[in-house]
Amino acid sequence: MSDVIKANPPSGEHVKAVQAASETAEIKNLIDEVTKFVRGRYTIKSGDYYRFRGDVPWVAISKNVQNQMAEKSIQRVIYEWNNPGFDFVDVYPQGDSAFAVAMSSKSSSNKSKLVGYFEMLPKQ
Repeated sequence: MSDVIKANPPSGEHVKAVQAASETAEIKNLIDEVTKFVRGRYTIKSGDYYRFRGDVPWVAISKNVQNQMAEKSIQRVIYEWNNPGFDFVDVYPQGDSAFAVAMSSKSSSNKSKLVGYFEMLPKQ
């Protein structure tokens, strides 16, 4: 059993849970983006996926998670390669493991946005 602390996804009319099998190609692309972003530091153990309305910006999603994790005294890491505004991945290390939230870079401002909440393990 894992001890990774995760943020709770927001609820309401602006977000709905997505079954992983229902959007296989898009979810695979998001997983690939996260894997590339962490540059071999972690592997994804599991993910939960959510579809946000198009008018919900990444910064709102990210800030919601930041606030929840700060309440648990867990801060996100800012990697030297992080490119704000172009990278939509936040990583919260916890010992050797981590929690990450990510939005597909292929999401547009007027379409719904795929967001993943990931439990990550150290790369073996």
